[in-house]
Amino acid sequence: MEFYDSLEMKPEQVAEPEEILTKLMAERKKLINGYYGDSRNDKQRLDESLLPSHYAISLSGEPTMYPKLPELIKYLNSLEATKSIFLVTNGQEPDMIQRLQDEDALPTQLYLSTNAADYESFVKINKPKYDDSWERWNRTLGMLKHLDTRTVLRITLIRGYNDQTDMIPAFAKMFRESSPHFIEIKSYMHIGRSTNRLEHSNMLEMQEVKRFSEQVAKQSQIFSVMDESFVSRISILQNNERFIDRWIPAYANTN
Repeated sequence: MEFYDSLEMKPEQVAEPEEILTKLMAERKKLINGYYGDSRNDKQRLDESLLPSHYAISLSGEPTMYPKLPELIKYLNSLEATKSIFLVTNGQEPDMIQRLQDEDALPTQLYLSTNAADYESFVKINKPKYDDSWERWNRTLGMLKHLDTRTVLRITLIRGYNDQTDMIPAFAKMFRESSPHFIEIKSYMHIGRSTNRLEHSNMLEMQEVKRFSEQVAKQSQIFSVMDESFVSRISILQNNERFIDRWIPAYANTN
């Protein structure tokens, strides 16, 4: 969304799901093709890599602005090799999330990203384009415990912006009321365009992420720390009241 001049995409202005995937696979083949020239590489594995099993609809921009998102997810699910589809959203298009639910087009796992537990912090950190952005985000947040799929709330901690101890109660309240299946709490990483507006010092050390996660989990009363990654500076909380297995059964024992 940060690179867009318009906040609306009309159906007649966008590519069809099949066209998007066809062109994506063509580019993927270009990336992989050179590996066939190295005799040390397993040709069967290379052939398999040309057709993905797992899809993440994410990265730059906001995927829920794409008006044919339900059709895209259904199309990906119709492919024999597909094992999972993950969708990441900033929560600014709650109507699309509702469409996914109504049209039986939810992904395998839905991630809602944020970095604030109150209006002032939300506006300061995100500098949103919509006047009702806080209301939009809260509508999406309120859907997490009702959607018929796995849900994750992803929190990015930024030193000096949202990592203060006095913010923990507000985050704990948010976690408790929204009740997603999992919560990811991770440090901001000083890479990409963010280096133009933030400093390396805005990154948290893993011990700080761990301490914040343990405290907010305790105050939430329904979450506990499930796992962590030192390299990624991330902790994962699990909902003990809405417990589901961390492994997705459909492909838990596959590559």
